[in-house]
Amino acid sequence: MLKKVSIWFVVYFLSCGLSKFFTNSTQGQIFFWIYTGAPILKLIFNMVFGVRIIKLMKEIAGGENQIEEMEEVEQLMTQWKSFILNIDAPRVTFFMGIVFAKKLVCTLAITWLMTVMFNLEFFIVYQIVTLAKCLVKEEENL
Repeated sequence: MLKKVSIWFVVYFLSCGLSKFFTNSTQGQIFFWIYTGAPILKLIFNMVFGVRIIKLMKEIAGGENQIEEMEEVEQLMTQWKSFILNIDAPRVTFFMGIVFAKKLVCTLAITWLMTVMFNLEFFIVYQIVTLAKCLVKEEENL
């Protein structure tokens, strides 16, 4: 939680500073693009390198390293190898994108609803909603 709040404040103060230089954009707009754009770039990075890491894991697991002395360890290793060899990299990256999109759409929907209900500016409400999300513990099963 502290990490999320720290990142939020860094982005907030960065957007305040950048709004002085980019006079065509408001502080809220700059905050929106940084706070939304950085995770999108991180997701793309994770998707690209995740596929490479999965391919590397498959190559390593495909090797025939046998431990002859300990049967239990050998059984666990064969189960682990079969798990790694059956990982489908495109499916993993697809689900990474789905989870991210679900969280982003929920945040944007809540922001839009509050904007319509209370007649407020979208970018200010977005900042408030994202700060509130930082302060709330997120469920792992979402």
